[in-house]
Amino acid sequence: MRLTLLTGLLSLTATACLADVGGGDCIGERCKDDKTDAGTTTDPACADPAKVTELTTPLVLRTAADFDGLPKGCWSLNSNLRVEGQAISSLAKLGDLIEVNDLELVDTALTSVDTRKQLKVWGSLLVSGNTKLAALNNLAVKKWEGATQGGAWSVTYTLRNNALLANLDGLKYIQKVDGDLRLTDNPKLGAIDLGELTTVGGALVVTSSGAPSLGFAQLTKVGRVEIGSNPALTTVRGFSATTIGGDFILRANPLLSQLGTMSSLTTISGALTIDDNDALVDLAGLTGTMQRVSGTVTISGNANLTGLGSLSHATAIGTSSIVDNPRLGYCKAIEVDHCVPNSTVTISGNLTQNNCACWCGL
Repeated sequence: MRLTLLTGLLSLTATACLADVGGGDCIGERCKDDKTDAGTTTDPACADPAKVTELTTPLVLRTAADFDGLPKGCWSLNSNLRVEGQAISSLAKLGDLIEVNDLELVDTALTSVDTRKQLKVWGSLLVSGNTKLAALNNLAVKKWEGATQGGAWSVTYTLRNNALLANLDGLKYIQKVDGDLRLTDNPKLGAIDLGELTTVGGALVVTSSGAPSLGFAQLTKVGRVEIGSNPALTTVRGFSATTIGGDFILRANPLLSQLGTMSSLTTISGALTIDDNDALVDLAGLTGTMQRVSGTVTISGNANLTGLGSLSHATAIGTSSIVDNPRLGYCKAIEVDHCVPNSTVTISGNLTQNNCACWCGL
């Protein structure tokens, strides 16, 4: 919606403010209560909720003129903000905006998030196709946990195809993602360490990034994991999940040599795919406590893989293919076939060995 159509809305909401903590009906989708710090800020000028103007209609900003008529002074958008197009090279004209529900930055000419104040994002975040954007350091992204009007609050985070994006500072304190967390095609992205993240209800996807390491130490719940085509990735530190709710895919990470210990992981509810990771030597960190893989297991094309860790100690896995790993001994592969009950394993193209013994259960 163009801002020229919002004059009536602004005049109606100019005196509206966020409800006091614990009382009153909320306006829009987000209700303030004593479970959050909504409407508060470290800036004394915006600390009084009665002085914060609240808008509740989605805004789409594509030209400089679209910023005209925005509130003066501190304001809050209890709705979606979409900033789109090459005509947008600065967010300074957002003025004293302190928080939004959902934020979308799409195909802009932004080089940074240069808002006057740190901008809280309580809902979903989409950052896509911003060829000059280098950092998200002026954002504070955190899922809304307070009361809402009109149903549950659900968030997803997607950062894709941002050629110069180098850090995830604005997301470093996220704790819960209801849907997907997707970090794709960000070739300059540095180390990814989301040390407070506990839950990803959907898929966790890191592909075609520049990250040298990934860390999700507190992650206890995740629906699916895909880590692929990351040319600088050397280390995937472990996480705390006992179960991966879908597939686990580790593909085409040429420098990946270290898998941190995933000492709680017992079950993969989908398929396990580990292929074309040329520097990977052993799967001990991943398979040390593995009991069940419900889908197929594919381990192929890993040029320096010599060990499968404790995969042969699993109580159940699906149909397996262990092929074309030239340094992996045939005996290591056949042990999975012999030791996992009712397993069916295709084995070829691995290091030839004779007189194999299977040490099942040891």
